Amino acid sequence: MKQKSILHSLLFPFWAVGILKLETILLDPFVDWAKGLSFPLLTAVLCLLAKILCLAIPVAFLESEQECRLKLRFPPPSFWKGGWIAVFIPMSILGIAIPLAFRGFRISLMKDAFVAPNSLFAGVVMLLWAVVLPAILEEWLFRREILFWLRPYGRAKAILFSALLFGVVHASFPQMLSASVGGLFLGVAALRWGVGASMFLHGMYNLLNLLISWIW
Repeated sequence: MKQKSILHSLLFPFWAVGILKLETILLDPFVDWAKGLSFPLLTAVLCLLAKILCLAIPVAFLESEQECRLKLRFPPPSFWKGGWIAVFIPMSILGIAIPLAFRGFRISLMKDAFVAPNSLFAGVVMLLWAVVLPAILEEWLFRREILFWLRPYGRAKAILFSALLFGVVHASFPQMLSASVGGLFLGVAALRWGVGASMFLHGMYNLLNLLISWIW
């Protein structure tokens, strides 16, 4: 890893997250504009590309500054033999309980639907938008990049601060709190089983929330 001052080491992830937060603020009006287009396929493609770009820019920002990071690898057998369940169940329970405590369990994934939610096309788009892309790109940024960046200051601090930064980029306070708690579990999973494990857990958690938001 490149030599960095302590100040640079601590502030650089905040700059990356700040870029992402600004992009997500700008993404909402872009999505609203794209919804007005007459071609659902074009709308979906534009919105998905915009979401990829939002996450790819801060990833590239950090990639340019560090030569080593957590490796992308397939989770080991211990993860599939029960490790993922031991993480997923408490993470999901807390992720559901926290918004319920604020009387706002119905998460706002469907506000981002680009086409009628009763179509197969909409289902595929929403799976990409709310499950696949966040699981891959957010874990790449917050666990593969930021968690590794902060690891010289201790595993516990790295997990805690990467989880807090993960929470900050979400919209409402209940979502921030829920995401921060989830980030703790994902950070532990990433350090123990690799980023591939945290990507899987993140995707499963988002899929659970998406299904609940559709039927709640």
